Amino acid sequence: PAWAFASNFSTMQNIDQLLVRMWPRINRVVKSLVFDFNKKKLNDILLPTPMLRKLYELKLLMNFGELPPLTECIRVDSGNGEDIILEMVLKMAGDQIFGAEIKSKFNPLFDMKVVCSQMQFVGNMRLRLRPLLPIPPIVSGVS
Repeated sequence: PAWAFASNFSTMQNIDQLLVRMWPRINRVVKSLVFDFNKKKLNDILLPTPMLRKLYELKLLMNFGELPPLTECIRVDSGNGEDIILEMVLKMAGDQIFGAEIKSKFNPLFDMKVVCSQMQFVGNMRLRLRPLLPIPPIVSGVS
């Protein structure tokens, strides 16, 4: 883990407790953002022509599950100016389901479904908090 070899990372159980409480709301927002972005991209890749889009329909299956990600470690850094940067290493393992289904509009026997489940992800997340007003601690946005 990053906190073992980098002294400016620390473990944070409070973030995990916060994610457990907020996960149902975060899950819905992340699901809609990822779903909307990937549906258009996958349609362009798998069904590139208007003719194919008339013959086939693409459905995405996406569920981030009931278990929130766990923070392995966190680092707080001051950005340029008055920004606050939070860097976290997140682990996600549980009941996620991702997949796609292509349905034929003219032949009901030609349906294809691909599903991935029981996956594990480890990733870095970086949040930049910017002040709305010059008076702290009001934050205007997260990017």
